[in-house]
Amino acid sequence: MVRSYLPVSLLISLLFLYSALGNPQSIWRRTDVDKKLNNNLLLKSTGSRIMCNAACKILPDCISYNYKDDGLECELLSTGITNIGQLTDASGWSYMREVPPKRPKPGDSCDSPDSVALQYDQPANLKFDYTIPGYACTQHSWVLGQYSQGLTDCHFVLDYETEFGGMDTSYSGQPVPYYEAFKHCESVNCVGLICHKGGSDGIPFRCWLKHSTHLTQNEKERTPRSSCFFWYVSCKSP
Repeated sequence: MVRSYLPVSLLISLLFLYSALGNPQSIWRRTDVDKKLNNNLLLKSTGSRIMCNAACKILPDCISYNYKDDGLECELLSTGITNIGQLTDASGWSYMREVPPKRPKPGDSCDSPDSVALQYDQPANLKFDYTIPGYACTQHSWVLGQYSQGLTDCHFVLDYETEFGGMDTSYSGQPVPYYEAFKHCESVNCVGLICHKGGSDGIPFRCWLKHSTHLTQNEKERTPRSSCFFWYVSCKSP
């Protein structure tokens, strides 16, 4: 059941708790103006955007929120968008999502000194989890080649409802969450990961590590798959 409002006293308490935590230094970004997400309304309230940030940060079921400056209206949501087309027109409203900070690389977390640790995106439709390692190691030749060209800002980008074909998989169909599958990336020098949608918690589950076919290496198009999450490596200059 959706509560019609969040008491101001509770919002203030959440704001103090949010400040006291001092963690983490994420920001909330306005994804679009005059747009909102109409699905999965969790709570409604009135207050400043800072209070709305705090409420969504602290409440475990809140993923994102809609905010309207005129009237200080706040709508906390229990999901997030995976593409901009999910937003609808709504005059005066803005859709706000959390943008986590770039996490420091774990200097000695890879088994091999020749491997590099790459950060991977977490699903935007789930609350960001700071307990997940967040990095996977690989010494795939394509990745090392990008590093040798100075393109050292590399990470695993997440694409939704798609996959990239090719019989180049290892760790095939293992019934584990995506972050557990990423721990095995270094053993096969992976350059991608495909997982199916999970159960009621929505965590991507049952995964395949990809170690040769790669979006950047050929022109093959992505294959639409409504039940899939696909991570692939992207590199650019720092």
